[in-house]
Amino acid sequence: MKDGIKKCDHYLKLLCEYVDSELSEDLHDDFKSHVESCETCWKIFRTYNITVTLSKKTKDIHTVTSEQVERLCTIISSRMCSKK
Repeated sequence: MKDGIKKCDHYLKLLCEYVDSELSEDLHDDFKSHVESCETCWKIFRTYNITVTLSKKTKDIHTVTSEQVERLCTIISSRMCSKK
């Protein structure tokens, strides 16, 4: 179980870079493969991606800073990892 948590933690640290398309092709494919096969990581990814998408849609109303997005990513990752 510990190895699974460490593996998920590794991928969750890449979440922001994946969503921002900043990963190398190999890391991108590896991340995508893991998220598609891990229900917990899929839920985190989906929640984060929806949050970012919605925040971009409201950009004209309220500006979400990159620091806020990074903080959100950190909070989601830490809370999901602590539930395992």
